Amino acid sequence: MEPEKLIEFLRILEKLKCNTRHNWTTSGRRESVAEHSWRLVVMAFLLKDEFPELDMDRVVDMCLIHDWGEAITGDIPAFIKGGSDEETESAVLRTMTGSLPDELACRLNGLFDEMEALQTKEARLTKALDKIETLIQHNEAGADTWLPLEYELNLTYGDDISNMSEYTRRLRDLVRQESERIISEKPLGNKECGSTGSHSALDDETFEKIKALRRELHKIPELSGQERRTMEMLKTFLREHTSLSVTDRGSWFYALHQENGAEETVVFRADMDAIKGAGNIPYHGCGHDGHSAILAGLCLLTEGRVFQKNLCFLFQPAEETGEGGNPCSRLLEELGADRVYGYHNLPGYPLGTAVMRRETFSCDTVNTPEIIDKSRMLFEQEGIPCLEAAAPFRWSEDFGWYLKKCRGMYFGIGAGEDCPDLHTPDYEFPDEVIRNAVRCLYLLAEI
Repeated sequence: MEPEKLIEFLRILEKLKCNTRHNWTTSGRRESVAEHSWRLVVMAFLLKDEFPELDMDRVVDMCLIHDWGEAITGDIPAFIKGGSDEETESAVLRTMTGSLPDELACRLNGLFDEMEALQTKEARLTKALDKIETLIQHNEAGADTWLPLEYELNLTYGDDISNMSEYTRRLRDLVRQESERIISEKPLGNKECGSTGSHSALDDETFEKIKALRRELHKIPELSGQERRTMEMLKTFLREHTSLSVTDRGSWFYALHQENGAEETVVFRADMDAIKGAGNIPYHGCGHDGHSAILAGLCLLTEGRVFQKNLCFLFQPAEETGEGGNPCSRLLEELGADRVYGYHNLPGYPLGTAVMRRETFSCDTVNTPEIIDKSRMLFEQEGIPCLEAAAPFRWSEDFGWYLKKCRGMYFGIGAGEDCPDLHTPDYEFPDEVIRNAVRCLYLLAEI
């Protein structure tokens, strides 16, 4: 089968599906692991006559099992996958095959090891088809779903392994030509390569809208458990500017972005309460007005977008007293949440820098190490500066309740090295933090 005919046939298969999803990019459409493996198996089956010297039945089997581990751990974009992810996927596959008869388990594990070692022609063909199928699907999704960094990546991804045969080289060249055509019709323009462009970067109008909300929240500081006006302002903002469903739970609320058929739910949490200042007068001396405005800003960016997952935006009361996290964290169990994220602005750190720790971030707040690693790689890839905190922060944070029930991450966003300390009279949330904070959260929503 000529390469052109193979690509044409894959496009016909794509038209048979009513819900196309794209495998590689963190933006736009996302192909499921099962769909990717199915297309790979079809490719290997159709190419049996092109590789008479190979054991193509073994290639078909490798295509079938190559992503079994990722079907459990979740799809990871190619540009942030690391060695630890591959080790986890291998371990998951062996757990799965452990339930099978010994002879069958041994054969499947051997196929996976052969594929990973890339020492046989069958293994190299499987890997080449794997990468080329991803590129074909990426082209079919269209440039509207591409991150700027993917413009270059789509021209170079899989080049080395595709040189394993004349056929795969020709197939890769055809896919590259299609990518070049798409790029010529929708060039990157003056977006900086490696940035997220329109997907996560804030335009001036949206930034001003979030900043105005933050300043209005700043005017109505309310102590823990008393956040009535704050809640009403936030709910009104979401109802006026988004189509999200908003659910009031009495002392707190959440908004929900739901997608038909989504198998994953990701939760983002922000706190709303203020603290006592001079004369016991409430004021936003910890920046929770900024946290809430940023989460509302994330809601704005999700409007009309497809993530192939459900997103929950939880606005929590009473963080300062430690009484809000426990009851609100029960929502994770209700929703069957897969991951949860929270954040805090951090004076003393460079403005907009993501401050992370692989395990214990602060008292009783313990991150999932692999999520930290993936997030940091993605942030840095997107031009967001990151640094590792030297030691756990000594202050407490009731986000730990969430991380006891779900995998996730709590991290900081630098508020500026000259920013007054939290809980001091001169502190006020710096509005420029909004830009990178919203970008970070949006990127986490995409992966």
